Amino acid sequence: MIVACPCFDPHTPLPWSVWPSDHAPPLGRPHAGTCLADPDSPCEPEGDLLILGCNLGYARRRCDRVPAGAPDAVRFSLSPSGRARWALERDHAPVAHGNSAPEGKTGRGAVLDRQVRSFLAACRSTGSDGDRR
Repeated sequence: MIVACPCFDPHTPLPWSVWPSDHAPPLGRPHAGTCLADPDSPCEPEGDLLILGCNLGYARRRCDRVPAGAPDAVRFSLSPSGRARWALERDHAPVAHGNSAPEGKTGRGAVLDRQVRSFLAACRSTGSDGDRR
């Protein structure tokens, strides 16, 4: 399952030592970043919230910043052409989906574009769908 919080704006890849699993994180590797659930009050999540909420999606039970009615997660996969496929989910069902343009643009906003670019960069650096080597 490759998902991340749709409110999470990834900035900096984190060391693998912070990741609690052998499975690859949604963005290909763990990231630090900014929560933009409330664009007027961005914050820099830390600890379990960052790793288990922002980086994994479905953070609503861990985070009171997620807006009511907002998607819970964004899922990523790599197409054969090397573009990112993405799907926004709410309650484990898709609410929107698409493919990125070659440069990582989605037409759905800057946060999703940055998530896609982080995912694609991780795929390029690992040679696969984000698996740790």
